Amino acid sequence: MARFKTMITLHQYTEGIKCRICSTTLTGMAHQWFRAMELDSIHSFEQLYDAFMHQFTRSKRAAKTAMSLMDLKQEPIETPKEFSAHFTKASLVVPKAKSQIKGYAFVRGLRLGAFFDNLQVKQPRDFDDILARLPRYIQLEEARAARKIEHSGNRPKKVENGVESSDTRYQGKAPYRGLPP
Repeated sequence: MARFKTMITLHQYTEGIKCRICSTTLTGMAHQWFRAMELDSIHSFEQLYDAFMHQFTRSKRAAKTAMSLMDLKQEPIETPKEFSAHFTKASLVVPKAKSQIKGYAFVRGLRLGAFFDNLQVKQPRDFDDILARLPRYIQLEEARAARKIEHSGNRPKKVENGVESSDTRYQGKAPYRGLPP
């Protein structure tokens, strides 16, 4: 409605034309609401605008505040990279939140780990400082995850001559009698 009001102000339409043009731009519930109005119940565009706002502002979502960012927490299965993407997306809905507040909320929601430790040792100036440091810790997390897989024994098994084997060091050698290799 605000966009429509701006457009018609540029063209300086009469009251009747404003109301008629407005009705052609309405869709869905707004169009149904307009069609259900009694004939001759609206006498000016301002009256139509006020009736529309009264009808539909109740369904408008409450604006998010910086305090809503304080509720964001990194999930147990969420990596710092995923949490930062989730947090950044949520913070875009709160454009007036200052970078320092965003930084505080981010650290507050971050799980314990290397990145959290670093942010405690060297306090970030603001959210932008946190985002600047993040790539190094994403790289560290990915390297740790790769190393964990490498040492967990969950390596892909090698298939040779139709026989699976996870350790090829002893293939073709006589096993020790009764002792593990």
